Amino acid sequence: MYHALIKCSHAKCFWRKASKWIHIKLLELHVITWASDILCDAMFDASDRAKKFLVMWAIWTSRNNITHDKANMNPTQLLKMIKDALAVLELPTKHASILPGYGWRPP
Repeated sequence: MYHALIKCSHAKCFWRKASKWIHIKLLELHVITWASDILCDAMFDASDRAKKFLVMWAIWTSRNNITHDKANMNPTQLLKMIKDALAVLELPTKHASILPGYGWRPP
């Protein structure tokens, strides 16, 4: 999994584009503990973790599409989708608040 998401040429293409589009860089990670390092290590904040895992999702999705003969989205298209998703996740709470009189009410 480490190779497929981080080291192979397909993944490296995504990481190069991600460094330009969403301003992240993947540090050298240990082959065995890479996932827990990203999840638990204090050197990554919550925003950085989300960005890294979204890029990994894009790499995995692209690889699956290639493997299963589906339409392949190029890294730029997938990174545009990631950038849009991150923009929604980073909405200030005042813009994401529920209007008075709307929202879920228990039955």
